[in-house]
Amino acid sequence: MRFYRSNHKRDINKLNKLGVVCCFDNDESKLDEFIDNYDSTMNSLNASDFYFFSKDYYLKLIYSTDFETRLYSCLYNGEVICSGFFVFFEDVVQYHLGGTRSEFYHLSPTKMMFDKVRKDAIELGCKYFCLGGGLGGRNGSLFNFKLGFSKHTEEFRIIKLILDEREYRDLSSHVMNDDLFFPQYRKKL
Repeated sequence: MRFYRSNHKRDINKLNKLGVVCCFDNDESKLDEFIDNYDSTMNSLNASDFYFFSKDYYLKLIYSTDFETRLYSCLYNGEVICSGFFVFFEDVVQYHLGGTRSEFYHLSPTKMMFDKVRKDAIELGCKYFCLGGGLGGRNGSLFNFKLGFSKHTEEFRIIKLILDEREYRDLSSHVMNDDLFFPQYRKKL
């Protein structure tokens, strides 16, 4: 925690004092609560359909044999208030998806969740914890929030390869062309 921004430390301490706990639990009941929290968060952000997934998608993540996926949940008085999916592979942990119940946004329980995952990752011998970047690769508020855990950043690159040109054009037909945004069909209208 020594590299955390002071408000991140303060919020984690406040959550501890309130009795909020964070744990890893891939039980299907926790998955249903994750889906509710995640979908609610995406709706509050007016996210495109691209950011919504079926329950089957999440189950495939949990039961994958290629990597380990863990569902972490923060509980307050026994209720899941925040949860997220994290992918563990070799010495890397990658944050995948997360959501918070709207009435608990003000507590910022994601901070506690990231801290718990960091601790577990160290115990498991992981060397890297990738929180990802900002929305659309930009350095906005999401990226700034993540920088509160560490100032250490690495350059990240993606391969912009389109395998089916016709399908890509069809999916992207509803948005204005923006060479900086990929894939085009994920751009909000």
